[in-house]
Amino acid sequence: MRRILIATENSPCSHEAVHRFIETIGSSATEVFALTVVAPVSGYHTLAQADAELEEGLMDADRALGDAVLEGARAGITIRTMRRVGEPAPIIVEMARELGVDLIVLGTHGPEALARLAGDSVAEAVLHDAPCGVVIFPWKAEVATPAR
Repeated sequence: MRRILIATENSPCSHEAVHRFIETIGSSATEVFALTVVAPVSGYHTLAQADAELEEGLMDADRALGDAVLEGARAGITIRTMRRVGEPAPIIVEMARELGVDLIVLGTHGPEALARLAGDSVAEAVLHDAPCGVVIFPWKAEVATPAR
């Protein structure tokens, strides 16, 4: 069974990675999961500010997951979604282990970040600690973000 975990967020590079992956894999994947990790809130002076920031992050996560599901549906792929709160890289790796995936897919902020990986700590950490293969799609500004 081929199991794939797509780590996504509500950003152009993540939208592009989902699109390019689905375009590449077609309907040959048997089980696809989309995961969005909302980073914990820090540095706020009031609980209300922290709650508002977390709520905004959760809404962005839901938009990213919804976009991934729609993109998959257009290609005939059912995508199961998960949303977590915490540090992104360790949670992505932990979920890959827990789900027993064969591949992790994620985007990065550009070809230069892919070449160095030093500027993209989530991709670097996932690549270093992943229990399986990792595909990193560099962001190309000319690729359109999917319409909602």
